[in-house]
Amino acid sequence: MVKTEAMLAEALPPDREPDPEHWPEWTAADARAKRTALLAYRDGARVRAGTLPTEDELPAIEAQLSALGRAGPGRGRAPRCGCC
Repeated sequence: MVKTEAMLAEALPPDREPDPEHWPEWTAADARAKRTALLAYRDGARVRAGTLPTEDELPAIEAQLSALGRAGPGRGRAPRCGCC
């Protein structure tokens, strides 16, 4: 079985930096790249859905969340999802 990190590594360079100024475009491009990478493998999305992020993936996830947090309306003004 191919590791999901390897699937995504082909489409996502490790040094990609989120852009808070253009977060909608950056987020959409990132999602398209991930989708393309997972579609290249049979059951790629299903395999990925059943995994947790690895230690190597955490810095990129933190950078994305930080950029979205800086660009967004703020914690007190953000809409609630209803689960928290």
